[in-house]
Order: sequence, then C-alpha cells, then structure tokens
Amino acid sequence: MNHAQVVAKCRRMGGGFGGKATRSTWVGCAAAIGAKLLDRPCSISFSLRDCITIMGGRSIYYVQYKAAFDVTTGICKAVDATIFADCGCTNNDNGGAGYLFALHGDGPYQVENYRYKFVYVRTARPAVTWLRAPGMLQAALVIEAVIDHGIREFNLDQYQSRLVNLVKPGFTPLVGVPETTDRASATFETFKQ
Repeated sequence: MNHAQVVAKCRRMGGGFGGKATRSTWVGCAAAIGAKLLDRPCSISFSLRDCITIMGGRSIYYVQYKAAFDVTTGICKAVDATIFADCGCTNNDNGGAGYLFALHGDGPYQVENYRYKFVYVRTARPAVTWLRAPGMLQAALVIEAVIDHGIREFNLDQYQSRLVNLVKPGFTPLVGVPETTDRASATFETFKQ
C-alpha cells in the first residue's frame, strides 16, 4: 500500500470526557502501524480506564496564596497566588495553562488586586492533557478556596460576603475584557430563592 493512500475515518467524538484534541493522535498512530504491518484495515477501542491512563487526567494544582479582606465589608481586596501545576513527565498540553488560568482565575468574583504566578512542575506521573473546559475547573476552585478561607477565617456571613465580592458590570478581570452583565449576582439570587 502506498503511504499516500491512507484514509482516516473518525466518527463524531464527544461526551463527558475530554483529551481528544491531542492524545487521539497516539491511538491513530498505533492503528496506522497495525494497518501497515497487517496490510489491512485496523481499528482500536479502549476502555475509559485505559483512556484515562493514556491521557493522564487534569493537571493537579498546588496553590500558595495571600489574601487581604476588609472585615467590615467582607470584600476581598487583594489576592497574590503562586500556582504550581503538576504537568506529569512532560509539559505537553499544559504550555497554555497559565493563560487559561487568566481566562478563568477570577471565577464569579471581583478582586481588584489580583496577581498570580504560574509554575510548571515536571513529575514522574504520566503527562496530563486538557479535559473538558481546560483550566476552568482548577481556576474556579482556586478563587473559591481563597474567598471561602477568608469568610471562614474572619467568621463572615457565607452568603452576604460572597454577594459583595461578585463581579459587577464595568469590572475588568484578569483576562482584560470588562464585564457587561450582572449575571453572577442574578445567578446567586436565583440559587438563594
């Protein structure tokens, strides 16, 4: 078979587990090698457990931070965080994780003085890959942990303290695009009702 006669077919990919953007090439290469060696069509199917083993899962974050709260109003005035991302044995897909953190690091909150440093850490674990909503889950968890820690530390009201920290129209978050809606406040109000 001539190398130029390879035909790759892929049914629609989707579902609740990501990692198809880059790691699918590994499986595709394995199938292509099988087809070449056997001189016949070849397909491969993995269990979800094997897929997770191959893809490595999400980056594990370890975060060190300092935060300043106005205890009279409950407003978080500043956050200074260093995020250590466990990328596994190679940086692979995580080269843009710091940028992705900037896209989602504010979560639904408005922290006027927010600084972060992103550190990629190479470990002996399998290299990780992006999953659904790359970087969103970890970034949202970081700011939520900071806000929650401040609320608990200063014994503030759980609902009111979150409410005063929610992003408001006109605020410019880390990503640099001003907020134009009050959807965070509206969502919180809906949940309260």
